[in-house]
Amino acid sequence: MFTGYDYEDYCCKYLKKHHFKNIEHTPLSGDHGVDIIARKGRKKYAFQCKYYTGKVGNHAIQQVYTGCSYYKCDIAVVMTNSVFTKNAIAEAKRLGIQLWDNIEIEKNRHLFIKFLLFLSVILAAAYYMIPDKQKSQLYSYFINFYQADIDIILLVVFLLTAIILAAIAIKKIRDNAH
Repeated sequence: MFTGYDYEDYCCKYLKKHHFKNIEHTPLSGDHGVDIIARKGRKKYAFQCKYYTGKVGNHAIQQVYTGCSYYKCDIAVVMTNSVFTKNAIAEAKRLGIQLWDNIEIEKNRHLFIKFLLFLSVILAAAYYMIPDKQKSQLYSYFINFYQADIDIILLVVFLLTAIILAAIAIKKIRDNAH
């Protein structure tokens, strides 16, 4: 299950991708309404991160407004995977607070890749397990359809799978290193 602190970690990675520097978490308790402090250019930002299933209300706006002043930041931002209430939007506009909504965790993309990898392994295993008679029928079908050798197609599928797995592993190693 995803927690608010997990979302804060995700937001740190999101900020890094968007060229923020000196990204740091504030203390878990007594954070004065700010979860992350970061810099971009000459500006110091105060971020409040809200991982919600419903709409984010005024309290988040008030918290980051107070925390921004406390940490002597230039810009206050509330980030959420959700959206904001009308009152929160109006209050943020009056106070000059930026609202970043729909900052959703990119988990669905990884699920799709895992599904494709799983499907390619199952299909390849099934091909090597079926009897030669059915294999020759499949072979004829694919030769007519693709004009290529089925073993080459399977080799390409396995190579692409290996490349995707390596890319995912490298990304996880880089994310954990930072």
